[in-house]
Amino acid sequence: MTAELRKFLYGLLSSVEGLHSILITDRDGVPVVSVADETTPELAMRASFFIYIWHGNRSRK
Repeated sequence: MTAELRKFLYGLLSSVEGLHSILITDRDGVPVVSVADETTPELAMRASFFIYIWHGNRSRK
């Protein structure tokens, strides 16, 4: 099932202009599935980066 989901996400990634990565997490922010193109920096795909962004957005509301 994971392979099928990754295949679907890569298709979505290539069909949406400007989209470089997709990361699916659980409710605690733990990455479950991720896909990225070759232009996405490795640091951007790390869980700590996304948790920082998520907490930063929550504090603004």
